[in-house]
Order: sequence, then C-alpha cells, then structure tokens
Amino acid sequence: NLLMVLLEITALACIIIWAIDRTQMADLYIAILLFVVVILTCTETFLQESKGDAILKKFQAMIPENASVIRGGTMMPISTAEIVRGDIVRLKLGDKVPADCRVIFQQAMKVDQSMITGESKPVTVRT
Repeated sequence: NLLMVLLEITALACIIIWAIDRTQMADLYIAILLFVVVILTCTETFLQESKGDAILKKFQAMIPENASVIRGGTMMPISTAEIVRGDIVRLKLGDKVPADCRVIFQQAMKVDQSMITGESKPVTVRT
C-alpha cells in the first residue's frame, strides 16, 4: 500500500532528523508512533483479507460440481465449469443452483438464499 510506504519513509526521515539533532525528542516520538500505526494497520488489513478469503472459500464450496444440462436436445451431466449460455439447467428437489439461470418452467419452486442475502425464509421463484 502506497500510504504505508509513505508513512514508513516519513518515520525514517524523523529518525534521521532526530539522529542529527538529539535534542529534538518529538521527532523520535513521531517516528515510533508512525511505525506503530503502520504495524497496526498492516495487521488489521491482513486479518480482514484472511476473513474475506475464508468467506470466499465457503461460497465456492456451495457451488455444485456437476449439473444436469439439456444441450442440443440431449440431457447430460456435465461439470458446472462447462455450463455455457444457452444450456438449459434441470433442477430437482434439493439441487444447488449451479449458475445464474433464468427460470423457464417451475412448479412451486422456492430457493433458499439465506447464505447470500440473509433472508430467513425461502424465496418463491416466478417465471
């Protein structure tokens, strides 16, 4: 982060100024304070990024590995990574939705979006 580098350079400059004139103790105090701020900020940034990575891994675990797809008039099981625009995804009771989909036909379909939106009840899907 550029701001952290600038703060470190400023702290080093304060130490150099203090080394030249040791009567200026304020420069030493400012340098120490800047180093503490940089260390705390970097630690907090690291912790936040690690939490974000953990959440992303949980979302990736929610994506199913395979899906039933109608492609070219034939239903076939394929990897969710191979789903392309124009494929018709067939969902059964309990299936996880493998991709962004437009619902063509459904019978009283409800989707549990609580992990994404925080809604406590399943959402009714409309065509």
